[in-house]
Amino acid sequence: MEVINLKEKGSQIPNLYQYEMVAKMNNHNFTMVRVKDRTLDFHTHPDSDEVFLIVEGQMKLEFRDKTLELKAGDMCV
Repeated sequence: MEVINLKEKGSQIPNLYQYEMVAKMNNHNFTMVRVKDRTLDFHTHPDSDEVFLIVEGQMKLEFRDKTLELKAGDMCV
């Protein structure tokens, strides 16, 4: 077990849109990415869920039936 400071880890990612693995648990990787003004096409992960945890800044997650606005400290599963 170790303590992971997400703000610190995020500040160490050198480039925008570069995914970095920050932890691993069972068969799951926890990755971080620094982004700015990025839009992704709708996609699904049929064999797993996805978690969004906003460390700094904000983002919008658009679903077929709604849009969620996340800010620092928010998490969506």
